[in-house]
Amino acid sequence: PSFGRLGGPEEAELARGQPAVDPAAQPASYVRIRGRVVRVTTEGAAEHSEALAQKYLGGPYPWFGGRDQVRVLYVIQPERISSPRG
Repeated sequence: PSFGRLGGPEEAELARGQPAVDPAAQPASYVRIRGRVVRVTTEGAAEHSEALAQKYLGGPYPWFGGRDQVRVLYVIQPERISSPRG
């Protein structure tokens, strides 16, 4: 599917199946996942954002750009996971 421009460089990394996660307090402590995108969908994406916000922020997703934003869910089949800690 094509969704147009939704997230800039971060979305391009996801589309290639190469997301990286780094904690703000310890940016050198990242995790990089390389893999293949097996599904891209908007179905369930907003609910997934809400669930992650509840888990990591302790409250509802803040919807910084407004509730009319389109959320996209990328399902990645991992092929390699790496971090500086091995």
